[in-house]
Amino acid sequence: MKIISFTILLFIYQSANASWLTDLSSAFGTSVGETMAERQNTRIEVVSVNHQGQQVTFSHQIWKIKPDTVCAQQRDSIGRYSKCTQAAKSVFIEFCKFLQENPKPKNWKYPRLTNMYCNAANTYKPTVAQLEASPGNTALEQVRQDCSLATVEAMNNYDAAAVKKRDQLCKKYRDMKK
Repeated sequence: MKIISFTILLFIYQSANASWLTDLSSAFGTSVGETMAERQNTRIEVVSVNHQGQQVTFSHQIWKIKPDTVCAQQRDSIGRYSKCTQAAKSVFIEFCKFLQENPKPKNWKYPRLTNMYCNAANTYKPTVAQLEASPGNTALEQVRQDCSLATVEAMNNYDAAAVKKRDQLCKKYRDMKK
């Protein structure tokens, strides 16, 4: 009966006040559309969390974390990216555990968030990189490796300090070769 009454009301006011009808239908459509978009998670949502001293940023859509967005802002440095992705894995595990231990059955987002974070906790593979010199080298080999590691770090990091460190270590290597 309410739907029929509403339809009749719209019909009556349609000819009398067209702008009122447009305002009402757009307001009704927007709220319904927003609710549906929120429930379906059709818009890309960006999440940023400070965890283990790392700023972990990622996006999710349709209740799935987009793996290529995890720590994307750190990709210019393999060392920082590695630390960030490992922190992200920890975030997903901790969020999953927290949501499972603190159920909110009346909240419609609860099962979706729980599934999203627990799925990420089980499937996300962080990048693990450790840049270090191998032990047991001669002094010249050690300096050459230090130069190589600094070169890789400078290529992945446009930081002036990394470039300066590379230049110093590589100059030391060239001097020792002479």
